[in-house]
Amino acid sequence: MDLSTVPPGNIGGAFVVAPASGTATINSIGLEVPLFQLPPQPGEEPENLCLSFAASTTVPGVASGPGPIVGILNYGAGSGNNQRVEFDIPVMVPNFTAGVGTGSVAGSGVLISVPAGTVYAAARNDANLIPPAPGATETLGNPTDPPVIVTAHVGSGNSESSRIFRTVWASRQTAGGGLANGFSISLAVPPLAKTVRFVRFNSANAIAIVMLGAKNIASMDGPYVIAAGAVSPIFDLSGSVAAVSITNNGPGTMLQLAAVFEIGF
Repeated sequence: MDLSTVPPGNIGGAFVVAPASGTATINSIGLEVPLFQLPPQPGEEPENLCLSFAASTTVPGVASGPGPIVGILNYGAGSGNNQRVEFDIPVMVPNFTAGVGTGSVAGSGVLISVPAGTVYAAARNDANLIPPAPGATETLGNPTDPPVIVTAHVGSGNSESSRIFRTVWASRQTAGGGLANGFSISLAVPPLAKTVRFVRFNSANAIAIVMLGAKNIASMDGPYVIAAGAVSPIFDLSGSVAAVSITNNGPGTMLQLAAVFEIGF
C-alpha cells in the first residue's frame, strides 16, 4: 500500500464505510477507507499517541447489526509504518430496542494508545463477506443495511486503552448450513493477539480446540474440549501459535462460530 496517497489533515472527519459490492464470497472484504494519516516528521522523536475510533448508523431501530466494522492501524517510527493491526469497532445504533430499551444506544467506541512517530488509520465494512467454514453460505452482515459512519481522533500524552478485540468468524448462519458435526475449520491468529476465547450457537454442541504452530501449521497444543453448554475459557497465546483449529464435536450443526482474540499493544 502506498501510504503517501492518503490525504493528511482529515482527523475527526466522518467517513461512510460501505461493504464490498457485488456477489458475496469468502473474499468479499470491504474497501479500506482511510480515516487519517500522521506522516513522520523529520527530527521528531516517537511519542505516546492516543487514538479513538467510533462507528454509528444514523438510522434508528436497525436491529440486524450493521457491519461488522474492522479498524485498521499501521504505526511505527522513522520513515515507515512498521506494524499493522486490525480490531473490532462496535457500531452504535440509536433506538436499538432488542431487549435494551427504547431510546438507548447499543455499542461503544475504541481507545488505543501506541508509541509511534507515524500513524495511518482506516476502516472497512465486512458485511458482504462470507466466512470460511464448510457449509457457511450467509454473509457476516446485511449489505443492504443503512450506511455506517466512522470517525477517528488522535491526541498525545495519554497512555490509556480500552480492551481491544478482533472477532474472526468461521460461520454466522441464521438458519441452515454452518459447520457440520465432525468438521473442522482453522482460523489465523491476528497480529498482536494475546488471548482467544470461542463463541458459538448452538452451545449444545461441543467443540475441540487445537493450537497450530507456525512450523508447517502443525498441531502444537491440545486438543481441548469445550463441553456442550460450557462457556469457553480464555486461552493464552504464545508467539509460536499461528492459527487455531476448531472441530465441531456435535451432536448438531454449528450455525454461528467465532474466535474472539484480545489484542495487546
